[in-house]
Amino acid sequence: MTDFRQFEARNQIDFSNIDDKHVSVVIASNGVGKTTILTALVWCLYGGKKLPYGDLTEQFLNNNTFDNLEEGEQATAEVVLMFEDRKSKYIVTRSIVVTKEGSKQVNGPISLDVVIDNVTQHYAQEKIDTILGPSMKEYFFFDGEGIGKLADSSRPDLVQKGIKNVMKIDTRTTAYDLIKEAKKTFDKESAKIQTNSGITDIPEERIDQIDDQLVVKKSNLSKAIEDRDIYEKKLLAIDKELMQIKETKPKIEERKRFEEELKSVESELINAHNKQKDLVTKNAYLALSHEAFSNVSNIIEDKQKRGELPLIGIGKHFIEELMKEHRCICGEELIEGGSRYKHLENIMKRATAKSELEGNLSSLGSFVESHKNDNKDFISRLKDSRHAIKELEKKKSRLEQEITRITDEIDKWLDYDKEERLDLKRTETLNEKDEKIKLIAQLEIEIEQLNTEMKKAKKDLEVSQSISEEVSLLRNRISFCEEAMSMLEEKNKEEIESIRIELSERLANRFEAMLHSEKKAYLDESFRLVVVGKDGNVSGKSRGEAKLISLIFISTLIELAKEKEMSMENDYLSTGAGVYPIIVDSPYGEFDAVYKKTISTALKELSPQVIILLNQEQWNEDIESVFHDSLAHAYRLIAHRPKLNYLEGERNRVYFNKTTYDLEVQDDREFTTIEKLEIK
Repeated sequence: MTDFRQFEARNQIDFSNIDDKHVSVVIASNGVGKTTILTALVWCLYGGKKLPYGDLTEQFLNNNTFDNLEEGEQATAEVVLMFEDRKSKYIVTRSIVVTKEGSKQVNGPISLDVVIDNVTQHYAQEKIDTILGPSMKEYFFFDGEGIGKLADSSRPDLVQKGIKNVMKIDTRTTAYDLIKEAKKTFDKESAKIQTNSGITDIPEERIDQIDDQLVVKKSNLSKAIEDRDIYEKKLLAIDKELMQIKETKPKIEERKRFEEELKSVESELINAHNKQKDLVTKNAYLALSHEAFSNVSNIIEDKQKRGELPLIGIGKHFIEELMKEHRCICGEELIEGGSRYKHLENIMKRATAKSELEGNLSSLGSFVESHKNDNKDFISRLKDSRHAIKELEKKKSRLEQEITRITDEIDKWLDYDKEERLDLKRTETLNEKDEKIKLIAQLEIEIEQLNTEMKKAKKDLEVSQSISEEVSLLRNRISFCEEAMSMLEEKNKEEIESIRIELSERLANRFEAMLHSEKKAYLDESFRLVVVGKDGNVSGKSRGEAKLISLIFISTLIELAKEKEMSMENDYLSTGAGVYPIIVDSPYGEFDAVYKKTISTALKELSPQVIILLNQEQWNEDIESVFHDSLAHAYRLIAHRPKLNYLEGERNRVYFNKTTYDLEVQDDREFTTIEKLEIK
């Protein structure tokens, strides 16, 4: 691949078999380029102006290469595929020229070159189609969930067509068509003779016209029946969804009850928070200031002892009375200018009028004494408040979780106008089904009318062919053609039925061996891949069973084709059969470990060459143990990115062969490279 999608410049990958090792794996993160490899293979073989699979189907050229182009400049995206078929070596090269017009990639001409054994082929696409035609790609190139499509009971045509193509039964069909054309030529010659003989009516042409009309009518009838069955399945699916919606309504009521309870709890929580705020606003200051008040009281008491503040109870009026009477409280006379008189004068200077300081000191002491228990009471009430709030928050959280859980269950099946849309869709589907039923009835009438006309035309032909010996000779040739066509048709039916029986037996044995359950699988007479339960009744297939039975069918079919191909050496008339590689992108889906190992076993036995593309979550030691002995090559795709959006411990890695490999690295540009992993 050169400048193709994520792969900048030239990138090469080898899937060749090594001895009896026939499996190659490519491991990568999502969106890095696994599907691009599958896309490159299919586009190289079959072309197209749009790429198969994935998104951005019109973008061929690598973004970095495109960004480096000047306006109007061109670059080429190219895929080269090299392979062998029946000992011949093929090189298929398909490329597209892309022009830069602003920010848009404008796709130009696509070229294809096919070289077989060093000789360039003139009819390149026709050469590819003879090996693996476009109609066969759906049996060998699988994108993820597409693996299970062969198990769809409404598409038995896919199974039958696959048998015809892979087993080369279509070669006999080609012979049938050639003989039919020869018969038409003989019919026209016969009609010409009859016209020259004066016969105006040409029953041969009339038969051909009726036959052509019958082919069209029968094809339309088959399509109408298929459409009717599809509409019937759609109706069943719609009815199932409607039932699930009705079963979801009780959960809506349950959620409503929880929501009402949550509203009540939220209201209680608001009240609890308000009460706590009120408690803190009114009581926190006094309770938390108790120690400060006590400290102040101690300081005042100390200052009183040292005489810096008056003792409580000694007021200005009391001292004035002592000095007026010139007598101390001890009874001695106070003499002005004496030491005792001067002491009282000093006390008078510090005393306040009407003993105000005394009153303040007394009030402070009473305040401190009255509020000495506020701190303990406040802390106790605050703890109770916090506990109540915590319990309410727990209850609120539990209710929110219940509401989320129920909402997730409801959202799986219900949006609020889905029921109305489903009812409308059901009515439309029912009308479409009724239209198909009417069309089926009309086509059956028209086919019956054409069959009646055919009988009359054949009688007319018998009369006209008796006109001359020349007409009789042509009639013999026409009869020979009809006999040969009948024989080929019968031979086709016999061979297809024989293959169906053989496929069914092998498929049943493999399915039972791999699944280890009481269910059985087989290919019924209508070429439907069927699973039956223990009671023998047809049961629905899970996604895993659908994938498994499809894989087993393909592998069994390729096994028969390989046996037929090997028999060519002993039968020069045999057309042989195809022996093809299988390429599978993301085969596992959401299956558990047991089913992944079961599907891996089926994948390993698919074909003489198997290529599996998968992400790092799908690859593990259990899967590696299944493929280890069969691995020819293993690769990792490395995403180069300017910015890595992950933590160091969460980067994309893969554990392969007891070694851990990074699947992304930091770079100044965004592109993907391929690296081969060592297989020990």
